Amino acid sequence: MKFAPIVPIEYDPAQFSDFHLILAHEIRVDPIKRAYYEDASRRGHQIILDNGVIELGSSVSYQDLMEAWNHFPEATLVVPDSIRDQKRTIELAEDFAEFIREEELDESFTLMIVPQGATFNEWLDCLEAQLDLFSDETEIVVGIGRYAEDTFEGGRKALWKTAQKIWDGNYHLLGVQHNLEEVAWAKDISTIWGCDSSLPVRAALMGIYATRVENLRELPDVVEFNSGILIDVQDEIRRCVTFLNGVQ
Repeated sequence: MKFAPIVPIEYDPAQFSDFHLILAHEIRVDPIKRAYYEDASRRGHQIILDNGVIELGSSVSYQDLMEAWNHFPEATLVVPDSIRDQKRTIELAEDFAEFIREEELDESFTLMIVPQGATFNEWLDCLEAQLDLFSDETEIVVGIGRYAEDTFEGGRKALWKTAQKIWDGNYHLLGVQHNLEEVAWAKDISTIWGCDSSLPVRAALMGIYATRVENLRELPDVVEFNSGILIDVQDEIRRCVTFLNGVQ
C-alpha cells in the first residue's frame, strides 16, 4: 500500500514517494507545481488528479478538470462528487459520463469514482449506480473518502468488505480522518492502492511523529512552505511511507 503525501512541493515529496494526489484547480493556475508533477509523471510516478470537492466545497467543472488532465494524460481522474450526498453524486457522475461521450473522448483512461451517501445502503447504491455509467474500456478505481470513518460503523474497512460483492477491483483510501491506524488494516491488500494525506507536514509543525498523531482533525492545517521544518516534514513523509508499505 502506497502513501501520497499532500505537502507543498518545496518539501520535494516526489523524492520519497512515487504516488501523488494533486488538485486540478491548483495545477491549472500554478505552473511551478504543474511542472514539478509533470516531471514526476514522466519518471513513471502514479498520479491521482482530484476534483477538489474537499478544498472548494464543490467539484471543479468538467472543463477545468479535463484541462488539468491534459497535462497528465496517464493520471487517474477523480469523477466529480458531493460529500455525503448520494443523489447529487450520481447526477454529477451521469453528467460527467455524458460529457465524455459528447466530447467523443477516448474512454480508455482511468477514473476514480467516489461513492457518497448518508447511510451504508445509500453509499452502496451510489457505488452500483456509478459503476453502470462508464464504458468497459475505462479502468475504474473506487475511492473511499475519509468521512466514512465517522459516518459509518466500522468505517472504511466495513464499506470495503461489503462493497466486494459489488466491486472486487481496485480501491483507494482518500485522506486520513484521525490517524494512520485507521488505514493500517489495508496495508497488505493488493487491490487497495494506498492513502493520501497532509499528515506529514501537520505532524512536523507540531513536533509529533506522524505515527503517533491521535486525531489529525485537532492539528492546524498547513498551506504554506515553512523552511524551518523542511527536514522534519521529509522525515515524516518517510515515516508514513514506511508505516504503510515498509519501503524507506
